[in-house]
Amino acid sequence: MIARKCDICGKFFTPYLVSNAISGERNAYYRIEVTESAFVNGTTKTRQGYDVCMECRKKFINWVKDEKRKAKE
Repeated sequence: MIARKCDICGKFFTPYLVSNAISGERNAYYRIEVTESAFVNGTTKTRQGYDVCMECRKKFINWVKDEKRKAKE
């Protein structure tokens, strides 16, 4: 089995953490994609992907939810 290294905490993890939405097989892992787009024509300038373990994914999701909640206040 192939291990991945979390780009946030540096921990090694097994990529087969979640069920694939299309096939239903447990062959998918969490990854955060960051894309920079231009305002004028919408073309992508840069794209960066980050492999993340389940713990860092949970922290990231909670951070996003907290920021959304703060923005509404």
